[in-house]
Amino acid sequence: KGALGEAVADLRSTLVKEACATVEVLSTTFGDAFAPMADSIIPMLFKQLPVKIQVVYEACTQCLVTVLSNTRGPKLLPRVLEGCRSKQGVVRSKAMEGLNLCMQGWHQAD
Repeated sequence: KGALGEAVADLRSTLVKEACATVEVLSTTFGDAFAPMADSIIPMLFKQLPVKIQVVYEACTQCLVTVLSNTRGPKLLPRVLEGCRSKQGVVRSKAMEGLNLCMQGWHQAD
């Protein structure tokens, strides 16, 4: 999981917010090279979405958008599709938005 993944999965809002900001910077900086780490972070972000702490929800939502906009990788699409099958409505909704971002990003790159 790693320290960054554990920080994203934490319930302390300040820690999650900073971890998500760090993930966003890494994704923006490294682009597609960030895909192996994004593969393990995306499920953790989805798990945090149903949390009732607004700061955690907003940080994880923004982080998902940034990662899926800047990083492409063959393992990311299955992770997003897993979110689309979630029982949690908020996770399904954000996963569908993420799927749309993946498709737009991959289409523009071709």
